[in-house]
Amino acid sequence: KYLNLQKESFDALLGDGDGARRRVYVEIGGKLLHDGHASRVLPGFAPDVKLRLVESIVASERGSAAVLLCVGLPDCLSGRVWETGRTYSESLASLLMAHRTTQLPTPTVVLNMCSRDPSNEERELLDSLHAQLVAERVPYVKRYVIDGYPNDIDRVLRGFEKDEEVRFDDAVRVVFVTALGSSCGKLSTALGQLHAERRRGVSASYAKLELFPIARLPVRHPINLAYEAATADVGDYNLVDTFHVDAHPNRGHPAPVNYNRDVEAFPVVLTLLRAVGVTSVLSPTMMGINRAAEAITDCEECCAASVREIRRRAVEYADRGLPDATARCHVLAKRAEAYREVRLTLDLTEAAASGPERMTGMFTTAQSPDPLVDVPAVWFREEQPAIDVETLCNKAVLIGSPLGVELAMRIAQCFPRVV
Repeated sequence: KYLNLQKESFDALLGDGDGARRRVYVEIGGKLLHDGHASRVLPGFAPDVKLRLVESIVASERGSAAVLLCVGLPDCLSGRVWETGRTYSESLASLLMAHRTTQLPTPTVVLNMCSRDPSNEERELLDSLHAQLVAERVPYVKRYVIDGYPNDIDRVLRGFEKDEEVRFDDAVRVVFVTALGSSCGKLSTALGQLHAERRRGVSASYAKLELFPIARLPVRHPINLAYEAATADVGDYNLVDTFHVDAHPNRGHPAPVNYNRDVEAFPVVLTLLRAVGVTSVLSPTMMGINRAAEAITDCEECCAASVREIRRRAVEYADRGLPDATARCHVLAKRAEAYREVRLTLDLTEAAASGPERMTGMFTTAQSPDPLVDVPAVWFREEQPAIDVETLCNKAVLIGSPLGVELAMRIAQCFPRVV
């Protein structure tokens, strides 16, 4: 279902209202070839779903697609560990080898955040990467650190003009921007390429094939908290897309969620999009292609899996000697558990409201044990449909929530069939 929904949205992206075609830079959120995080927090999500989606788009474009693979040079220098337990530098060769087994074109490697006055250590690393990429016949370019990124727009644009750019044949219509891991400069790479295209008079636009955070779930939903845990070592966090809220002040649905770097960089993105004639985008959320929320069939199972993943990340960071990231994950795990408790309480409260008259009005509202858990209070309404009380009571016991167990016991008294 997820694959079909994403493909449907992507097909609509490739043409404008008149059916005209333009070059589109598509940033791939998360890992492209094997998204282990997604498969752990979304049970039933195949790790290669995004790859299958991109391969189908490449096939439909009949060779008019390209791939940029971003690598953050500071991560290579620091020895940051990838999900497989290897460093980023060690993982690059295996990732390029894995690319050869797909139906994707050979990527161009983009070495991001290079220093203009490199240290001896950085020079040695660049020489090693150069030898490796030349031997494997993989093209690459270098892009440099820009002071003031992303807030000083004029300086950022001047910095883009000093970077090495990737030029594509006129036939290329879709450019997928992926990366070795998080914080590798995918957004900056796409923006720099867009700026270069604009200066050459090429019509181009930007979109993001997104997965996490899931915009249509609350900021503190366990699935989104698991994303924060996955990036706790680089300091990413979720927040409300205020640009979207400002653009749609009268919408009644919950405010969409995005992550800090996308929101912080949006003024730059908006400036560039306006420069290439794109006027329909008003917020980071409007750039994304993310139908994941519509494909979730068992939210509680995903919440439980997300809590397990947050705890797994805490152990991983502890083993790597990252105390701040470890502590952050412990906080996130508590918030995720609190969210599950509140949601269960709301469900049980609704079940109580659907029962015998003596249950009506027993509780006035469900209180959150964590003020940062953004779920609304639910008031009793006698017209609410009946709920599977037995299942809810069992979940309360499994979670171990004292409030949930108390509610379950009270409801069980009014529903004799519940054991």
